[in-house]
Amino acid sequence: MKKQLILAALLLWGASSFAQIAAGTKYIGGMLRFNSNNNTSQIGSTTVKTPSTSSFSGSPELGYFVIDNLAVGISLDLSSGATTFYKADGSEDSKHLDSGVGVTLYSRKFFNVSENVSLFGGLNLGYHGNASKQNDGTTTTDYSSASTFGASIDAGVAFNITPKITVVGKWAGLGFNSMTTTYPKYSQTGQDKVDKSDSFGVGINTIGNPFAVGIYFGF
Repeated sequence: MKKQLILAALLLWGASSFAQIAAGTKYIGGMLRFNSNNNTSQIGSTTVKTPSTSSFSGSPELGYFVIDNLAVGISLDLSSGATTFYKADGSEDSKHLDSGVGVTLYSRKFFNVSENVSLFGGLNLGYHGNASKQNDGTTTTDYSSASTFGASIDAGVAFNITPKITVVGKWAGLGFNSMTTTYPKYSQTGQDKVDKSDSFGVGINTIGNPFAVGIYFGF
């Protein structure tokens, strides 16, 4: 126990001995993600195209340090994606299209562990809206719409490449999400179907992927 207390004291002393991130510091930055998958299946001597997917998401951010080592900020969450289905002859049959936009307010507390490295913990409150459509080649129809409210805590590490450029990695922590999804004219009766779900646990993140890396510019 005594050794653990001494180690903890040394870590705290080391963290406090490095320069703090000063109150009044501003930064912009964010994260971009892109993914594309093209798939085929081999049936005997015939190659068949199976559904392919592509997706893009970005989270531009703006932040401000209200006091030393404590930042507040706002992040936009933008996303789009498509799944393409094919006919037996390889021509395009239909598409499923997704688009989303959201906003997250957050605070982050930084702990300096060296001159260039800081750890942080964050609190996030966010909203995200998503719309899905179907395209059969000639007509586009609404498939579903969803809205999500959430709160989460996360953790991460910041590495200063230069005094003005920082690379940040974030891991989703403990979170809560409440989602409502509406399917218009779901049945032959023409009535809408509404699904509701609440999620709570580790790895739930209102900003985006459970793990993400971004670049930030201070000014």
